[in-house]
Amino acid sequence: MRKLKKVTLVTIVFGFTLLFISTAQAQFVVTKTADTADGTCDADCSLREAIIAANAAVGANTITFDPTVFATGGAVEVITLTITGTTATTGDLDITDSLTITGTGARELIINGNGIDRVFDITTAGITVTISDLSVTNGTVTGSTEGGGIRNVGILTLDRVSVRDNLLSNAVAAGVDGGGISNSGTLTITNSTISNNRISANGDGGGIRNNTGASLTITNSTISDNQAGTGNGDGGGIQNSGTVSLTNVTISNNSAGASGGGIDNVGTATVNIRNTIVADNTGGSNPDVSGTFTTSGGNLIGNNTGATASFPAGNPNVNGDRVGTAAMPLNPMLGGLANNGGQTDTRALLPGSPAIDGGTTPPPSANDQRGAGFPRQSGTQVDIGAFEAAPRTAATVNVSGQVLTTDGHPVWGAVVSFIDAAGTRRSAITDELGFYLFDDVTVGETYVFDVKRKGYVFPTQVVFVIAEENKLNFISPAPVKIRRRLF
Repeated sequence: MRKLKKVTLVTIVFGFTLLFISTAQAQFVVTKTADTADGTCDADCSLREAIIAANAAVGANTITFDPTVFATGGAVEVITLTITGTTATTGDLDITDSLTITGTGARELIINGNGIDRVFDITTAGITVTISDLSVTNGTVTGSTEGGGIRNVGILTLDRVSVRDNLLSNAVAAGVDGGGISNSGTLTITNSTISNNRISANGDGGGIRNNTGASLTITNSTISDNQAGTGNGDGGGIQNSGTVSLTNVTISNNSAGASGGGIDNVGTATVNIRNTIVADNTGGSNPDVSGTFTTSGGNLIGNNTGATASFPAGNPNVNGDRVGTAAMPLNPMLGGLANNGGQTDTRALLPGSPAIDGGTTPPPSANDQRGAGFPRQSGTQVDIGAFEAAPRTAATVNVSGQVLTTDGHPVWGAVVSFIDAAGTRRSAITDELGFYLFDDVTVGETYVFDVKRKGYVFPTQVVFVIAEENKLNFISPAPVKIRRRLF
């Protein structure tokens, strides 16, 4: 379905007739999930047909999705690419002219590459493309090419987008990089998640590869669970040879076969970083960071091996960053990648996380990655990373229970402990009947309780406290008594 606006103005100047036609802006509406290409975008219009029509129409065009088929907040709709081939109208979705694609939500609209090709290919330098409110998944490219999910040479903005589960396979040639995204132009990412993208063999940039001369800006976004080449790959989350700017980004649980599990910055390339978590990544060497970085403070670096000059150890250090070392890594205390609200997955800050109130002002936006309803600053200072911990409520309750053996005997003198909402470790000792008590425990928080007593083994318990709790009991087998034989 296409709507076209056009204005024509005719003027006579010195006997010549000049015809001015305003830049046309066409609007195309996707009406079905099937992947077809019959040459027209009318009442029966696929996403592929809409993009082909937009490429042919002069001007900065728009694509939206029919709300009777693609309902915001409704059922999940999946557009699966099925037309194989290498021409402009087959395989991946080639974008050759300026275009805005607005989906219905990253949890409601999924563009599935179906393993036949990458999903989007922005092929023309200088064009402006904005993609928002959808997921890009299951793109696959093989051999001497790059960008498993998206390849960009234009000016691309991704907002509220999930790029996940894409694959760059058999990456053996130089420059064959970018499991999720390969960028050779200008790329801006906001309120988005790049996750679970991977590269086989030796490719670099499991999540994102930013190439020489390219520009990448990421704000309020999560880069998690990506994998660079298991052989000799660098940059599990990001590899950069251009210019990168990171503000309130969480980069965690990425891996690389060689160096820079979180970020690998190549040579004299530039990475400006503020209020960003780079921690809990793994690599053959330099698990979190590798190269030279320019810090504006408020960062949390789990292990500074590979970038000690940029991130000297300290909590905080002289630059206002919180930085661990190989000998003493700094635990960011993050939850797993999950739906914590909003349209894209995030990694929550657990109670006691050093990232809480650890960032620098001003905040980059009114809300965190999750959007409306999740203010960017809820405490005395901005939190580090993409996720802002919820404001602490004044309501408190008592938490109590008993420490016992499996046969019901109380264990006295056991130390019951947890980390409270302010990050302080609190402890209580059981009495002769095995009872303990904590008062003034803040509700609406998740706590990890543990018990220690010589000779006993107690499982830890993770508890979300919403009301008074008087039966948080811990049970251990009775200690084994060792009999000594006298000779």
